Amino acid sequence: TRRSSDLIKNTIRFCRESNLKLYISNPTSLFANAIKDRVLAMGLANTRIFSPDMGSVGRSINLANALGIGVIAAGKKRLFGDQILVNQNFDASMFLQAIQNEYGYNAPVSCDINDIKNKNLWIREDELSTGGTAIATANKLRKNGAKSIHFIVTHPVCTHGWKIKLFPPNGERVF
Repeated sequence: TRRSSDLIKNTIRFCRESNLKLYISNPTSLFANAIKDRVLAMGLANTRIFSPDMGSVGRSINLANALGIGVIAAGKKRLFGDQILVNQNFDASMFLQAIQNEYGYNAPVSCDINDIKNKNLWIREDELSTGGTAIATANKLRKNGAKSIHFIVTHPVCTHGWKIKLFPPNGERVF
């Protein structure tokens, strides 16, 4: 897609400027194979990949296609740090149009937040840092009726405090 192509071109340029060797790989098939049995046990009709923003839609579509399921995408704004704000001016039809313009009309995407009710959701992220975004997203999805929420992450960075946020010592369920 144009967007991912531009990102790769920029990454290649930045690596050349810094004299770094770049290897590009796509872990989609590894992720799909890792979670396929769990997704099948949950039921394909009851499971979706959730994309919390435009930046993750491409990864989400790739994983959903590999598993034979759909995507539910939503808009968010990052304020600063770990603070996430659900875009109150979110126009689902405009967001879906932007996704279709970027990824094609055959992409199995819904932008209706009501579609998450009673669904098992998987979120494919590129990075886990503090866990703040994961928790905020899980809470939003739970409040909107998600049956279960699962994260699969390309590279966990796990900065200071991540473990306490995701696995509190009191044993309280985070997501």
